[in-house]
Amino acid sequence: MSDWSGQYLLNRFRVGEQLPGINDAYRAWDLIQNKPVTLQHLAAPPEDESRRALEEKAQRLGKYIQAGLLPFYGLFEVGADAFLAEGHVEGPRLSHLNGTLSLADGLSALKMLSAQVAALHKAGWSHPPRRENISLDREGRLFLGGLFEASPLQSPQDDIRALAELFCGLVDENQLPEFAARILPRALRPSPESHFESATEFFLTLCLACRVEAESLPGHLSGADSAAATLLREWHFLPPAASPRPVTVRPAPARERGKPAAWMRLLGLAAVIGLLASAWWLLPAPTNAPLLEAAPTANPSPISQPIAAPVEFTPQPSLTAPIIDSLGGRIVFTCTRREINHLCMVSPRGSDISLLTAERAHDYYPIFSPDGGTVLFSSNRGGIFNLYLLNLQNSILTRLTEDMGEISSSAFSADGSLIAFTSSVEGQPFNLWLMTREGENPRLLYDGAGNIASPAWSPNGDSIAFVMSQPETPGMYDVYILELASGQVSTVTNGRLVGAGGSVDWSPDGRFLIFFAGSPGNNEIIRYEIPTGEFLQLTSGGNNAAPAFSPDGEWIVFNSQRTGNAEIYIMRPNGLDVRQLTDDPDPDWQPRWGR
Repeated sequence: MSDWSGQYLLNRFRVGEQLPGINDAYRAWDLIQNKPVTLQHLAAPPEDESRRALEEKAQRLGKYIQAGLLPFYGLFEVGADAFLAEGHVEGPRLSHLNGTLSLADGLSALKMLSAQVAALHKAGWSHPPRRENISLDREGRLFLGGLFEASPLQSPQDDIRALAELFCGLVDENQLPEFAARILPRALRPSPESHFESATEFFLTLCLACRVEAESLPGHLSGADSAAATLLREWHFLPPAASPRPVTVRPAPARERGKPAAWMRLLGLAAVIGLLASAWWLLPAPTNAPLLEAAPTANPSPISQPIAAPVEFTPQPSLTAPIIDSLGGRIVFTCTRREINHLCMVSPRGSDISLLTAERAHDYYPIFSPDGGTVLFSSNRGGIFNLYLLNLQNSILTRLTEDMGEISSSAFSADGSLIAFTSSVEGQPFNLWLMTREGENPRLLYDGAGNIASPAWSPNGDSIAFVMSQPETPGMYDVYILELASGQVSTVTNGRLVGAGGSVDWSPDGRFLIFFAGSPGNNEIIRYEIPTGEFLQLTSGGNNAAPAFSPDGEWIVFNSQRTGNAEIYIMRPNGLDVRQLTDDPDPDWQPRWGR
């Protein structure tokens, strides 16, 4: 086996060190693109048909730049030797990982990879992720390479099955909650009828089954004592790649055809090269290729800059308020039925349970409008998760968002004229956005350091509470309050509660915030008193989550697994007088109380 280190190939690649732990692969500097690439030496040149397919992939995938995907630049041949060139990441492959990851890190890995697979599907390509093609950088981020093996997309099922197999291999099955153990076999079955429709749907469904907010997962592996952290600590990283001294670069054919026949032609070529070399220093520095799809424009300093006053909107006519029973209002929640997540509604006394949606799609995060006449929720019935508004009077369903990325949780303003929601574009962190009730005039409200989840508008309309993950502290999330007038953000929990999680809600008088906190599988409902800064734990055992106040503030609704299955419960704001409302073999969760 030849060692290609230190050689210049095709007047384009300066070959550097051989990559540790990867057979016959090198880090090289691409003089045309002015950046490092990975060169994989092939045991034998491909056949003509395979060569043509690789050239076509390079033309399409070499220009496709998406977060976490390593572009494929093409096949390059030097005599009888052939190389594949792709984007470079300094770090080990996932195949070097020994041991398993925590459930949180496993879901974080799935979050990154499912976004990358979804981006390929959107571009019309299929590429089942394998450990050998996934690289891990120093920060614990995953990058999907090997795009020279990609094929035109026929069906997403093979890639989704590969994601499920990869997740099962990364996480100890003993860590999986019961519902997750029921979801995975569906993705692993060979029958396409039992599969998920997209990689994003599979990831979000698995998060819900694991009782983990997808928005709270960081975009990297964060376990300090995990197998991934051990691998990164012990890995032999190459020194940083540096751009070589500029040399004369000429376009090269795909394969070298041999030397010129006449020495006089060499003299002429040498003269031309001399002129090009002297002119090299006058060339401008190359720029990075643009993104295939640009992310929405973000405010450069969302905390220090005041938020512009909202555009004046014509108020929508109020809907007729529904009849209120003796306990007050109605409760909407996510109900899993035959592994599909729908929306259901129940009275606060546990009677009159009804199914609101029954599409073959996943519906999540339902909330009532302030007047109780409509339900806002996130659904992937159009392929990607968007916000939909269901009118309870006439059952008319209106889609509010489009081409704004994956939409998750949302919240109405106190007067119902505005909607705050969280959105992730092309796998980027979830940010906080604002639009009208009609879905018009969307604008970025806040882009924090981590993923934002579960916005909740204060009763007086002045503030929005939300949860945001902390990239610098693995496994830690905090509750924040954004003051709309000034744009200032203050922390509520400030690292004082382990695993402070989503589904934040205000009491009607604005005095309290409620949310959950704890370790995975052992969450408790926490009440925070804003004037005094005091925390009060309202539950004890049972894995409780998703709390919300009743419209009169006299009750709190939440979901709990205290009987082994996720069901809907209510209790007083002091944690007493607990009552179970639902009792179904399938999970009931994410409740919200409306008028």
